[in-house]
Amino acid sequence: MKALEMAKLFSDKDTLRILADSFKFPKTAQELSEELDIPIAVCYKKIKKLANLDLIKCVDTKLSSKGKSVRCFRSQVKSTYIFFDQGKLRVRMELTRLEDRISDQMWDIVKEIKEGSRNRERKPREEEEEVDEDEMLRDDDDELGE
Repeated sequence: MKALEMAKLFSDKDTLRILADSFKFPKTAQELSEELDIPIAVCYKKIKKLANLDLIKCVDTKLSSKGKSVRCFRSQVKSTYIFFDQGKLRVRMELTRLEDRISDQMWDIVKEIKEGSRNRERKPREEEEEVDEDEMLRDDDDELGE
């Protein structure tokens, strides 16, 4: 694709919003349409164009509430630079690598596990501390003969 066509593509607000919203987590066309307030037909058209350019990919499928299989899309664009250099319009794009995606997903899973274990550890400790304080007060009263 020529630089001017790419610049036009990236100057489209809805296209940029689709790419940004589907970067971290895969989204269905319906989810993107609802979250971004873009008509579903427009959303499908932009996703198709982005998919043809390998800027967005179908990475998963899931069942809709009606039992229909729907595709989940994820942006592949990590960064884009559009610039004018020595009389020429240039576009430089960096796409995400599979290794980056896998390590990002693994890191998210590790963080979720850590946060979950911290939350589970905190609650019992707080409850145990309260019980221990009550028992300690009773023990002190018993020792004083009261």
